[in-house]
Amino acid sequence: MSGDVINPLRNFVKTTRKKALILGIILGITLFVFWTKTISFGYLCGAVISLVNFQLMAADAFGMVDKSSKSAKKFILFRYFLRYALFFSALILIITRTDFNIFAVFAGVFTVQVVIIGEKLLSASGITGGESKE
Repeated sequence: MSGDVINPLRNFVKTTRKKALILGIILGITLFVFWTKTISFGYLCGAVISLVNFQLMAADAFGMVDKSSKSAKKFILFRYFLRYALFFSALILIITRTDFNIFAVFAGVFTVQVVIIGEKLLSASGITGGESKE
């Protein structure tokens, strides 16, 4: 894959990660101020899991670009199971070893998805000045 395709994708990952981090921090602080610590820290833990999972997915995608089809399939399959093993291990550890709010943890897990979908909705509505590509 050429740099013409990879560079915009890397920029997308970088800006999405940055926006999700900002959203996570803002929501975490807001929850801490207006709600309880268990909800705030639960959300923050979920948001961290979301960010790490997103970064690992991006690393996996960029890591298989130069591989042959056969080795790419093996690579992505192994990394897929490894990523979800880490993901669920972290969730189980947080849920069973802390008093963080379970629902807040699960809400935090969707931080990156909220950023991606929200950005698309804002772009489609014209609020952000972006043009809809539909």
